Amino acid sequence: MKNYLIFTLTLFTGLIIHAQQVNTVEGSDPSRTFLVSQFVNGEIDGSPYLMDEWKQGIVLINGKFDSQYYMKYNVLEDRMEFSDNSSGQGARALAKEQSLIVQMDGRSFQYIDFSEQEGDLIGYFEIIKSFDSNNLLLKQIKKRVDQPNEIQRTGYSNASSQKPSIKTTTAFYYVEDGQVEEIQNHKKRSLRSLDDSKEKDLKMFIKDKNIDFDDDGLGLAELITYYRSIK
Repeated sequence: MKNYLIFTLTLFTGLIIHAQQVNTVEGSDPSRTFLVSQFVNGEIDGSPYLMDEWKQGIVLINGKFDSQYYMKYNVLEDRMEFSDNSSGQGARALAKEQSLIVQMDGRSFQYIDFSEQEGDLIGYFEIIKSFDSNNLLLKQIKKRVDQPNEIQRTGYSNASSQKPSIKTTTAFYYVEDGQVEEIQNHKKRSLRSLDDSKEKDLKMFIKDKNIDFDDDGLGLAELITYYRSIK
């Protein structure tokens, strides 16, 4: 696998590049209007967004403050949407550029392309922890629309109550020296992605510190921080 220098280095260093020098707006997608209207009309159960409310957020370009907007993350379409007002009027989408980092509601997101290493691994990732410029713990959230299966549609239950629904999945990735690998957010399965020779120490650390592997990934980040200290 090719070595991959992660652009999150720009969280800390880099030259100022203003919006007029970097394309920050994604082209409009005519299909989006219909898809969003399905959720508004209640034809699909669930939400395409990480959070339904517009949150104040900022955009960094190469690690430097560029602009501030009201923002929402459309997970289903993997789009960072932004507006000048809290109602979302005139919303647009950020360009999918690796030099852009979005910070909102105390969380940081970056569009990263790992396809040279892991095929279709590309999109927005939440930066759970940046250990340094080339070592990161990332979380990727995905949503899809699941259709009712044939039994549900033709069964004895009220067919009109069967609607497509949103399914959400999450995955964590540990980027070590530029190499990305999925890591399970679990006290036992997480160890499979780390050095076998450190397994005993890591198990003891998890037990002594009573590490919780919650959905926020902070327990996993704590484990990796310790792992890096004993390598």
